[in-house]
Amino acid sequence: MSPRAVPVPAVVRRRAEALGETGEHWLAALDGLVHDIATRWSLEVGEPIPGAGASVVLRVRAGDRDAVLKLEVPEGGTAGQGALLERAAGHGYALLLARDPVRRVLLLERLGAPLGRHGLPAERELTVLADLCRAAWLPPRGEPGSSAAKAAELGAFVEEAGSAADRRVVDAALRCAGRRAGFRGEEVVVHGDPHPGNPLEAARAGAVSGYLLIDPDGFVADPAYDLGVVLRERGADAELPVATLQGWCRLLAERSGLDAQAIWEWAFVERVSTGLLLLRLGDDRGAAWLRSAAHLLDTLS
Repeated sequence: MSPRAVPVPAVVRRRAEALGETGEHWLAALDGLVHDIATRWSLEVGEPIPGAGASVVLRVRAGDRDAVLKLEVPEGGTAGQGALLERAAGHGYALLLARDPVRRVLLLERLGAPLGRHGLPAERELTVLADLCRAAWLPPRGEPGSSAAKAAELGAFVEEAGSAADRRVVDAALRCAGRRAGFRGEEVVVHGDPHPGNPLEAARAGAVSGYLLIDPDGFVADPAYDLGVVLRERGADAELPVATLQGWCRLLAERSGLDAQAIWEWAFVERVSTGLLLLRLGDDRGAAWLRSAAHLLDTLS
């Protein structure tokens, strides 16, 4: 029997094609890869799950349970992601059922709707994210990264792409990155991108406030980095009062036991770098993100 044709979302296809020959080969081999994995792991393959940006994600049936098959484009870090999920063993994170690290394939338990889809009050959503991040952080065991490396990476991108932004915003982001690079506290393996779409509903032991995280980047850094990411897009498309954003920052700090200023500075650098990235990708939302950053300049030294 010929392998079934696997639908590839347009954004995933573009991401693969941007890799040149490597990505084209992955796309050409995808149908056969899914067929081989489904045979080896005894899976019934269903329909794609929409919304993925770096992977083909399919509903599958694994024996008597529903599951998710994730096949990441060759640029990605699924090998590292799989190792982190294996370490977590379902606590704070989706449960890993099987993985093929060489071909960047993961089989995961199927979870429910994202946290961000429920329209919860901001304070409640932030509380869930803080609690979930805190439960999911792991002590480093040879994973890559450091606070200094992450701050340097973000700072380098802001400097490179900064001609599209107010120079005052760029300079403030670079100062924040410089201070965050000097973090000397206890680092952890952070999730790396805990936005409201990455916690999914779950009703089992190991879930936190009824949610589990998916799609970790899984690198070593200051734990306040994750909470900066939680805060980075709040008010990015509408200039909320600064006092509101600062209040949310204090809530995250109190809930996690971390330094509010560190969270605020990571959030600012992430807001600016994300705005610049969106502009580079032709997404006009980037201009709003940068305007919202300018609105916060008086909070930074």
